[in-house]
Amino acid sequence: RMIGLVGPGGTGKSWYAERLVDRLEKGPASFDGYFFWSSYYSNDALTGLDRALAYLDPEHSIPGNRIDRFRECLRRGHYLVVFDGIERFLKQTDHPDEGRGFTASATTFLNALIDPESQSTVLITSRLWPEMFNSSDPRILRVPMQLFTT
Repeated sequence: RMIGLVGPGGTGKSWYAERLVDRLEKGPASFDGYFFWSSYYSNDALTGLDRALAYLDPEHSIPGNRIDRFRECLRRGHYLVVFDGIERFLKQTDHPDEGRGFTASATTFLNALIDPESQSTVLITSRLWPEMFNSSDPRILRVPMQLFTT
């Protein structure tokens, strides 16, 4: 499952994502683990990916490149993985609320977040909705921040 909190800056996307992780960590263990990374502290997708892998596969037991290892971690475990500020890896399309990956690597990373074989839940926050997430797949849920602020 992939959930996206999407809306303009300053609407509380990061705050809601952080509160969700806080509540779930303190409640009954429904996930194998929780990972939160914000692009606002490091504007580099590889940093976020490396930190996620250090948490999800600390022994480097899964072979392959970073994306393949990340995808396999999401398939093997039942994690809540939060990537805050995904818009930093997107360039705006003709639609003002959507973006596409800046690079092929960013697009590959975004595709890993919506892998249909994943057993994990991914939560993203973004000012732009990744256009590749526009599908009828019921595992992909776009949550506009207007739902929280009206």
